[in-house]
Amino acid sequence: MGWCSATEIMDTALEAAEAAVGAALDAIEWGAQPTSHGEQLVDDALRPFVAKLAAVLRDNDWDCIEESDYFDRFQQEMLGYDDSEYAAYLVEQVKDAADYQSGDLEKWTAKLAVHKRKMGN
Repeated sequence: MGWCSATEIMDTALEAAEAAVGAALDAIEWGAQPTSHGEQLVDDALRPFVAKLAAVLRDNDWDCIEESDYFDRFQQEMLGYDDSEYAAYLVEQVKDAADYQSGDLEKWTAKLAVHKRKMGN
C-alpha cells in the first residue's frame, strides 16, 4: 500500500524550512525581493535535508513523489539518485519528451545541461 500523505509531509517541511531560510536571507542581505542567487543559496542549503527526509519517506513506501509541489526543484534528492543516476534519469526524460513531442523537451534539456555543468561535463 502506498503512502501519499508523505507528499504533504514533505511539502510542509520544505515550506517551513524555506520560510525560515528566506526570512533570514531577507533580514541579512537580500532585501524584500529574493534574487535568483538568493533562491539558489536556499535550495543548496535545503538539498541535504530534502535528501534525508525523502530517504525516510521512500523507505516507508512513499507514493506520489512527483506530486510534491517541490519535486521540480529537488528531483534528484527526492528520487534518491546519485549524480550519474540522475543524469541517466534526465536523459530518459529528454528522450521521452522528444519521442512524444511533448512541450517539456526544452525544460528537460535545460535541466540536463545544468546537471552536466554541476558534474563538470
